[in-house]
Amino acid sequence: VLIAVALLFSRSLTRPIHTCVQAMNRLAQGDLTAQVALSRSDELGELSKSIDASIAGLRELVGRLNANSTTLVASAQTLKQTAHGQAAAAEQTTAQAH
Repeated sequence: VLIAVALLFSRSLTRPIHTCVQAMNRLAQGDLTAQVALSRSDELGELSKSIDASIAGLRELVGRLNANSTTLVASAQTLKQTAHGQAAAAEQTTAQAH
């Protein structure tokens, strides 16, 4: 009976830890959709919530970086067009001055 209780207790700890490890491995591979989603009220539940919150924060950060990089590309293209326009105007001014 003690061995059975020990096995059950052991599994009640190792399975949630394994679930957390799997989520972290998926995150390490770049999967920002990974979730642990354990509904426990102990330390393993707190760990699960922390991992899920960290992944959600990273997902939000990557989304903001993507949006900012899109804005930056658009701004760079506008700046490039402005520079080309100014260069053309400078060439015309130089030609007129000569």
